[in-house]
Amino acid sequence: MAELAEPAELGLFVFRHPTDWGAQIEYSDLYERESVPLRPLIITELPVLIRSIVEPLRFAGLDFRGVARLQPAEFVECDVWEGYMASDGTLRSRTPL
Repeated sequence: MAELAEPAELGLFVFRHPTDWGAQIEYSDLYERESVPLRPLIITELPVLIRSIVEPLRFAGLDFRGVARLQPAEFVECDVWEGYMASDGTLRSRTPL
């Protein structure tokens, strides 16, 4: 059976949420960058069908190469607990974009 490629090998950046999901959580913490691709994938390289699914999820103006920590709630509507840790280190209450 063939092994699956690592996301970075496919040109994808990987961010992981550091929270222990079994713990009592009151806010969503920042995601931490785990891996960086040697050659980032460009959205126009994707097949049209996949691009049409991914395009609405793009984080406008964000260059993943310069970001070590990320809060998706700052870019797209998300379900978060009571609030979230913003990229500037402040806690924000749960409010829609």
